Amino acid sequence: MEHEQGVFASDWAETRELPVDGADQTVALFDGTAIQRELAGPAAADAYAARARTRVYESIHARSDGWHSLVALHLSRITRRQVVCTLYESDQGDRGIGRHVDAWDGVIMQMRGVKAWTIWPPAADRREIHMRPGDVLLLPAYVPHAVATPDTSVHLVFALTEPLTGSVL
Repeated sequence: MEHEQGVFASDWAETRELPVDGADQTVALFDGTAIQRELAGPAAADAYAARARTRVYESIHARSDGWHSLVALHLSRITRRQVVCTLYESDQGDRGIGRHVDAWDGVIMQMRGVKAWTIWPPAADRREIHMRPGDVLLLPAYVPHAVATPDTSVHLVFALTEPLTGSVL
């Protein structure tokens, strides 16, 4: 687990175009107990207003052709693994999923706001990390962690999943 501060200039991270709030981009609302999938536009806004939860924009590397798609492709080339990019958007008070593990290695980029991470690395004391725009976190699979949003947050997760079996462009 590595937390690298200021990998990207904060103003660069904060001004990158991201596929949120678009009529064509679907969003899942997730609070750790239930997930409401495939909402877009006003339906997503209404569901969020009814119950504030983290907004999850799944597979944005495949659903839009932005810079994040190029990053996912590049990570796939250099790691020889499939890479899935998901965007998480949270406001203060949004319910999260609590302490959990993920079955994939993650490259997390903080784009806007601050995300507070609590991480329980193997054979080490618990770590508290505050990710700010431009920070990158490398989080190995199966490391327990929990996140909280002190105010607002937008971060990208590039999940490195199974090894590639074919060629990568």
